[in-house]
Amino acid sequence: MKRLALVFIAALSFTSLSQAKTLNFTIHPNDAKHMETIKDAASILADVCPAVMENHVESVNAAYEPDTITRYELKDPNAAWGEQEDDLTKPYQVNGQLGYRSEKYNWTYDVQFKVKENQSGHTHYLYLGGVDNKVNALVVLGKQESLDFCEIQAKMVDHYYVPLQIN
Repeated sequence: MKRLALVFIAALSFTSLSQAKTLNFTIHPNDAKHMETIKDAASILADVCPAVMENHVESVNAAYEPDTITRYELKDPNAAWGEQEDDLTKPYQVNGQLGYRSEKYNWTYDVQFKVKENQSGHTHYLYLGGVDNKVNALVVLGKQESLDFCEIQAKMVDHYYVPLQIN
């Protein structure tokens, strides 16, 4: 049986003296509890990468990613794979889910934005993150086209880190 995945579509409005702009993005229903953090990150993204507000953007998908997740000890560690069962009374925390973003930049969370362009077909991976729901940087992942898209004058090597001062 196929399941239909529900998504939330959020619109974040930005007003300027000339005209109002709206950044439309889609999130998974599981991320609804992080909507304020995602909205804050979207607002910052629109400021540091204005191209996300352009008409040539086909879609923007946002996802909240914590650095820490909860796992559970197994009821019977010797059980065969597929027959193992979690003991929900014995949770433990696993850190490092963000990989280099938590190791190198000490992020406790990030908001990933996948921005797909109409004309070029490029998908840009832009991460805004920081510590304790306070954004302190943008990471642009993977390709020179993404830096160019955001009009960041730099050369791409694996990823590009942009520190931000947010009040």
